[in-house]
Amino acid sequence: MWGDRAGLLTARLVGAMLRPWHRRHATKGRDEAITDKPLTLITGATGGIGEAIALRLGRAGHTLLLTGRDETELQDIAARVRAEAPETAQTFSVAVDLQSQGAAALIDEICASQGFYVDVLINNAGLAEKAAFLNNDTQLIETVIDVNVTVLTRLMRHYLPAMVARGSGAVINMSSIGGLAPGPYQSVYYASKAYVTSITEAVAHEVRGRGVYVGAVLPGPTKSRFHARANGRGSYYLSFFGEMRADRVAATVERALYSRHWPLVEPGPFYALIGLAMRVIPGSLLTPLMGVLYKQRAGKPRL
Repeated sequence: MWGDRAGLLTARLVGAMLRPWHRRHATKGRDEAITDKPLTLITGATGGIGEAIALRLGRAGHTLLLTGRDETELQDIAARVRAEAPETAQTFSVAVDLQSQGAAALIDEICASQGFYVDVLINNAGLAEKAAFLNNDTQLIETVIDVNVTVLTRLMRHYLPAMVARGSGAVINMSSIGGLAPGPYQSVYYASKAYVTSITEAVAHEVRGRGVYVGAVLPGPTKSRFHARANGRGSYYLSFFGEMRADRVAATVERALYSRHWPLVEPGPFYALIGLAMRVIPGSLLTPLMGVLYKQRAGKPRL
């Protein structure tokens, strides 16, 4: 508990001290014309990290719009957030297929009808394949790329211009520590996370000094239904890395929103060291190592 509070306090101090620097190129006075209220949009909020982020930011007083495909789960999570959040915060939910070209327009319509605008976008929706590349269904591969890459890029491109015009706002993309290396047996997923990490760093550089934060959180394996859905329960990497709690990742997201400084954020010193190692180990060594970690254990072959 103390470490969590200390981390949040440090993030607040960093954000307060660096705010003038982060807004050095922002146009002054544009916020005065805005009558709607800010809202935080969380994609993929049905369970796991998305649910933990919703609960964490709800308790912190954010007004939230949660998206996912399962309307029943979304409503249940929204009810939990409302029960724990301050009375001043509101929580909305909408079941939507983000792969649809009209998804962003639907979200905007809901926001406008309630008098809100998207001030913080948390791109959390993501999928992984279930097998080695040659054994994966082609449709599944295309869906993973569409959700992890196309949808994320489309939402960034949709909401960032208004943030830059206001001189305020934030985009947090959920990447993965695995996005820093090739991932045999989950090659498409890790390639997609490499894309997320790369585009985040690039766009963060493009909008620097304009009052808008663009960052990516790079968690390691997290306790959720993700690994079972990805057929990864028998892999060595879960034994090597362990599984962190989803609320730890959510705390990292909250700290990033307070500091609004670093474009890439790992949840804790252990993963910061892992990330550094993955950046400096030659690919000729790193790829076989990742292959060993991600291959299923004997008796539990990956299909």
